[in-house]
Amino acid sequence: MTRSMAVVARFAAVIAALALFSACDESDRDLIADYTESVVHSPQLSVHSGEWHAFDFVVTSDMVDPFLRLDFDVTSGRDAEVFVFHESGYASWPTGPNAEAIYFSGRVGSVSHDIRLTRTGRYYLVVSNRFSVVTDKVMELDADLAYQL
Repeated sequence: MTRSMAVVARFAAVIAALALFSACDESDRDLIADYTESVVHSPQLSVHSGEWHAFDFVVTSDMVDPFLRLDFDVTSGRDAEVFVFHESGYASWPTGPNAEAIYFSGRVGSVSHDIRLTRTGRYYLVVSNRFSVVTDKVMELDADLAYQL
């Protein structure tokens, strides 16, 4: 195989992997809900440098196909992090590096995401500015628990 053929083969493998990832993504905005409950609606949530805010909500066994509809925009400052934890992961998050998040945005300026919730129990939506040592952030945050009965 020539060098150019090898490059093309690697490129094709990357494209195929991206297509597979895209097909498995659980973040589509086509999820359907008959009912919604507000988790948080804040047009100006302030998060100081080095701090974070958590909002809890509960998924019960009578909720069918529950998901969290999340819309988040940093309006002052550049970026923040958003996590969603089931209660077991949240218990170790503030102090431990091995907390298991069911969703992590990375450092972003905005997010519009539907996040499937596959277990019953208490969940936590966390907006974090822990990584910033100087800059406070202000953001718009809307999150709804959506489901069918």
